[in-house]
Amino acid sequence: MPFYPHTANTGGGLISRTLTPAPPRPSIQDVIREATALNEQLPPIERVHALIARLYCYISRTATELETAADDRPSDAPALAAVREARRRLARGPGNGYISAITYTRNLARSAEQLLHHHTQLPHPKENS
Repeated sequence: MPFYPHTANTGGGLISRTLTPAPPRPSIQDVIREATALNEQLPPIERVHALIARLYCYISRTATELETAADDRPSDAPALAAVREARRRLARGPGNGYISAITYTRNLARSAEQLLHHHTQLPHPKENS
């Protein structure tokens, strides 16, 4: 007997569609590579802002991890110098023009690359996302 009488609807529910998985998120190395190559190809400003957001999050998180790790190892002066430089670059902001946003993104990519180098030197590096 149908679930809803006199409608021929059995209440079988929705037909399930196979969902396509989201494309994999690029690794931080890919983001750094793309950001440092911005002088070769000029992407739309939306892409530049997406790169800035990703680099900003990575630098903020990694800088905190490196500072925490440096509390345990006082011989990490180069890592702390890289953290200070990265935070200084973050504080500048992208400016109000396209060229200044490109320059800011490339500077963040350089800082992220330095932090990545120091982060991989940690005793128990976490996954870089």
